[in-house]
Amino acid sequence: MEIEFEKIFLKDLRDLTDNSFLIYIESLVKALKSSDSLRSFKECKKLKGSDIHYRFKFRNLRIGVSFKEGKIKFIRALHRKEIYRFFP
Repeated sequence: MEIEFEKIFLKDLRDLTDNSFLIYIESLVKALKSSDSLRSFKECKKLKGSDIHYRFKFRNLRIGVSFKEGKIKFIRALHRKEIYRFFP
């Protein structure tokens, strides 16, 4: 799969101080590149009301992505209480 990053996602990563989250993102990107679908990831969930938006869960943080035509776009990485105000 092809992977893209939004500028706001990269800014969200700079604001986070948890190094284990950055390690998780790195391993997630590697796994997504070699995978064919998002269904093989147990921490991935499709958002209600949208056909292309998904979220990945890691502790109290959520990663908002969109999946369209074989492309994954990382959009936001925020705390669980804030993600749904800014994503999708």
